[in-house]
Amino acid sequence: MNINIIIILLASTLIAPINRIYKHYQNIANLHEENPTYSSPADLIFLGKRSILNQGPYELAGYRHRDCSGSIAIVRLYRNSEGSHILKSKIQGININHGVIFNGKVYDDFPQLIFTYEQIKIKFQSLIGLDVTPLTATAFAEKGSCNIAASLAGFYQNEKI
Repeated sequence: MNINIIIILLASTLIAPINRIYKHYQNIANLHEENPTYSSPADLIFLGKRSILNQGPYELAGYRHRDCSGSIAIVRLYRNSEGSHILKSKIQGININHGVIFNGKVYDDFPQLIFTYEQIKIKFQSLIGLDVTPLTATAFAEKGSCNIAASLAGFYQNEKI
């Protein structure tokens, strides 16, 4: 085998994954910069936000209900269910409901098939020159009987964020 072929194969083996990782984090950083704040319905009081990891785009935002004894922590998901799993590991306890808000609906688990379909649809729309908004889902951990996640699902559906 020719040494040049071996060098080319080795270089491509190293460059391809680095390029994919760079593009992925660049896309997430762009989404994170475009949508740095969380808007919320008027019946929620913003408690604050903080990063839940040393690195990465996952930022946790906390809210409590103004009239009901309940609270919710949310994390935006940009690509897959990783942030949802991180949130589940960080916030555990009795009477805490976990789930994902996507396209105005509340899911118990990340709707990977639906999310992927919507990603493909948005990529196609951008290819033909249509204006598209970044696709995000929101993982949540909710405590109390206020049903805040359902309220946020309706709010996000109307706000188109």
